[in-house]
Amino acid sequence: SREFDEHSEFRFLPVSCPNSATADIASTKIETGEFLEKNSYDISCYYDARGKTRIGVADAMKLGHTFKYPTTLILDQQGRVQGFWQGYSKKVIAEQRRLLRKLLK
Repeated sequence: SREFDEHSEFRFLPVSCPNSATADIASTKIETGEFLEKNSYDISCYYDARGKTRIGVADAMKLGHTFKYPTTLILDQQGRVQGFWQGYSKKVIAEQRRLLRKLLK
């Protein structure tokens, strides 16, 4: 996200949710913090204790019960989904950067 910091209209909003209905938010915060530190990510993260964000994205994208981590959405300035990815790969990062560059022109 650092590449796009100069764009005032760009927002990077990571959200971490418990991975099951029985997981608590405290353990989610610890796991997320360890992941961010391990990967040298210096970012703030939002926490969704009840999974409402995950449920909302799954419903909006018609995923049913197939939600996977990480899931990335790129929205335009009108809030419309322009990009959607589940999972991680270097190819995905390149696609996301291209789309962001296009949207921020």
